[in-house]
Amino acid sequence: ITLDTASTPGVTLSGQTSLPFNQGAATFSNLRLTSTTFPATARLRLAGGGVSILSAPITLTQNAATQIAWLTPPHDTSRAGFPQPVAIAELRDDTGQPVPAQGIPVSLLLTPGGGSIAGSTVLTDANGRATFSSLVFSGTRGTRTLTLSSPITASTTRSHTLTPGYPFNIAGTIPASLRSGSTTPLTLSVVDTWGNTVDNTPLQPLEVVVGTRTNENPGFFVTPLNNTAPVVNGVATLPTFRLAGFVNGVTLQARARWTRPNSFGSPQQE
Repeated sequence: ITLDTASTPGVTLSGQTSLPFNQGAATFSNLRLTSTTFPATARLRLAGGGVSILSAPITLTQNAATQIAWLTPPHDTSRAGFPQPVAIAELRDDTGQPVPAQGIPVSLLLTPGGGSIAGSTVLTDANGRATFSSLVFSGTRGTRTLTLSSPITASTTRSHTLTPGYPFNIAGTIPASLRSGSTTPLTLSVVDTWGNTVDNTPLQPLEVVVGTRTNENPGFFVTPLNNTAPVVNGVATLPTFRLAGFVNGVTLQARARWTRPNSFGSPQQE
C-alpha cells in the first residue's frame, strides 16, 4: 500500500510512504508534509490492491521560526575597519524550512570584549532573510565568537578572527633626554586605529625626523643620524639612532608612508 500527495503542487510528503498490509492494516507513523508556500491545501492518496482513495482536504500552515542559519556567512577572517562582503542569514522552522517572517531584527555580536561591528542589526525581508550589506568589524586582533541571533529563535555561533587594519599611527617611546652624539636604540611600531601592530601590510621604511627647532638658538639645527629603518612585521628598529647638534627642546617625529606622523615630544639634549 502506498501514500502520496496526489500531485498537489508545492507539497511534499516524506517518511515511509510504502508499507505492506499487516493483518489487514498499515500504520504510517513518521509522515511529514511540507510546502513551499503557505497556506496550502493538500490531499493524500492511498493506493493498493487496485484501489485508490483520496483523503479530505488538509490545510498546511507555516511553522513558527525556531532557528536562524547562514545562507551566505561572513568571512572567517577580516581586517579591522575594512568593509566586508554581503552576508545573508535566514529564519527557519524546526524542519529546516525557510520561514517568511518580515521585519524581525537580526543581530551580530562579537564576544568576548574588544570588538565591535558596524551594520550589525538588520530587519528580515518578506522571505525571512536578513541581508548584512555594510558589515565592518573592528577592535583588537584575535579570534572571537560571532553570534547570530533574533528575538524569536535560538542563536547560532561561528568563529571569527580579527586581524590588524589600515596603518594609522606609530607607537613607541623616545627618551625625554638624549645625550648629544650618543646612540639611543629605538623600537617603534606601526599600528592601526585600535593599537594593533600592522604586521600584515608591506610598508615603506620608517624615519625619525626633527619636526621643529627652538627660537633660543635659531642659528643651530639638530640633525638626526641613523634615523631610518625598514618596517618588518610592523616594527622598525633603529639600534644606533643619535642626534647631532646643540639645541635643547626639539620635537622629534616618527613617520612612515600611509601613517600620520607621530610626535614624541621635546627631548632635551645633554
